[in-house]
Amino acid sequence: MKFKDFVNNVPEIMTGLLVISTSIIVFIEIIFRYFLNFSLGWSSELAKNFFVWMSFLGAAVCIKRGMHFSFPLFIHRIPLKTRKFLEIFTNILIILFVVILFFSGVKSFQQSLRQTFIALDISYGWLFSVIPISAILMIIYLVQKIIKIIRTSGDNKFQSGG
Repeated sequence: MKFKDFVNNVPEIMTGLLVISTSIIVFIEIIFRYFLNFSLGWSSELAKNFFVWMSFLGAAVCIKRGMHFSFPLFIHRIPLKTRKFLEIFTNILIILFVVILFFSGVKSFQQSLRQTFIALDISYGWLFSVIPISAILMIIYLVQKIIKIIRTSGDNKFQSGG
């Protein structure tokens, strides 16, 4: 794997590692709680943090891969020029929503820096930092999609959602 490919796939790699880590943490907590009658205080907090990170990074990955919700049955019946316009318009609307998400995430991050998770003894800022990070990734991916749509010629190579 080339370095450029690795960097381009960091969100996917991180999401995969978070899925694996969350599964392991929850499994270990189940073993400790039900078989050893002892609860790990940190496991629940860490699993919740990983789940939030996994969700936001996963949303960015879905946008990157064109896996978000769409209506392909209807989209393919629309003339190509109209389809391209609708795709660009939709992606611009999503960008506007993600910009709002970004600024809300920055505000939440700043407000959470003084609070800490009791069992983990880390700042809530660590949790809320994923919101602006994933928003930036989403904006980058959406802009790339818009550029790709604009550059696509009038042939039938254009595919909605991809």
